[in-house]
Amino acid sequence: MQILPYQSKGVFDVQVAYFHKATEQFGARVKTCQMDGDSMQPTIEPYQIVAVADFGNEIKTEGIYAYSCFFWGKECLFIKRVIPLGGGALRIIHDNPHYLAFDLSPEEASQLTIHGKVVASMKVQRFA
Repeated sequence: MQILPYQSKGVFDVQVAYFHKATEQFGARVKTCQMDGDSMQPTIEPYQIVAVADFGNEIKTEGIYAYSCFFWGKECLFIKRVIPLGGGALRIIHDNPHYLAFDLSPEEASQLTIHGKVVASMKVQRFA
């Protein structure tokens, strides 16, 4: 699965300027996508745009990551807090307390495609 670039409508405001300033240090290694779902609330709200910086398809430090894997027969993109447990195992945490954390074995973790670490987010207000 590939993270597709967010299509801008050309609207520019202070928040957008801050978003670009927060991500420019990563250069071309940054991609954006839109959060879907409430599992990362209150840290990342539904419909927020997140910037994902490529760190080489691996998770070495705790943080919020975008990754994809096959789930129920189709490839799905997830944005979750991840803690490396050592030996290649990972703990997946939802910031929303209504969802339980779970661990992935080294074998399960090796099946993930790590798109990168979330380095910024921006609120998007929907009117329709």
